[in-house]
Amino acid sequence: MFNYKTFILKNILGLILCLTLFSSTSFAMIFSQPVEIGSIGWPVRSSWNGIFVNGASYNDGHLVNTTSQGYSYYDKGIARFGDGENALYCRYKYGVDGLEFGGKDQFICTLSTSTYNISRIDSNEGITLYVLKDEWYQSNSIVIIGRLKNGKWVKYVDTTDYIEKYFSSLKDYAGASYYANTPKYNKVSCENDTVIIYYESGLDGDGEFRFKWDDKAQWFGIEKVVY
Repeated sequence: MFNYKTFILKNILGLILCLTLFSSTSFAMIFSQPVEIGSIGWPVRSSWNGIFVNGASYNDGHLVNTTSQGYSYYDKGIARFGDGENALYCRYKYGVDGLEFGGKDQFICTLSTSTYNISRIDSNEGITLYVLKDEWYQSNSIVIIGRLKNGKWVKYVDTTDYIEKYFSSLKDYAGASYYANTPKYNKVSCENDTVIIYYESGLDGDGEFRFKWDDKAQWFGIEKVVY
């Protein structure tokens, strides 16, 4: 004899199982929204002879000046942003072009001396990302580095690498005109397993780069979307 209650119960349980499997596999990696945690660098044309450090939880640099606005400048040292094994470190030295970023004793990324805002992105899979946004108007790039679950640090994203591939119209410009027409990166946000970088470009139109996490590759795919 056909049992309607058993039939309905089985279908409900099957539906719950499908929804559970879908929710657990569709977005296995979930990124939090970026949170700004500090900044570091040397403002171009600054009259202060040093590197400013803001928001660091630790900084062993030698203080050379403090401005009336409360900015402190250092000649050289190592600054830490955050605490624990996922903390970001930056090694700096005034007068030497390049700020080194990475983990403790793992400086894996050297960026030209400029002004960088630092944001942190957490995930539910044990991967921590740091967004390094160059605020100098003639470069305006974004680099994303991260710490893997095994403790290794890697560089995932460097928007300066995308000029030739995604903004080919810039080949007709040089000097000041080239910098004036390079894309301007506004902000970074996250949607589930995807990190999004928004940009403005007078030549190619505004748009965004979407970096979707690939669990199999353990890396980001990349897609350019023009509005």
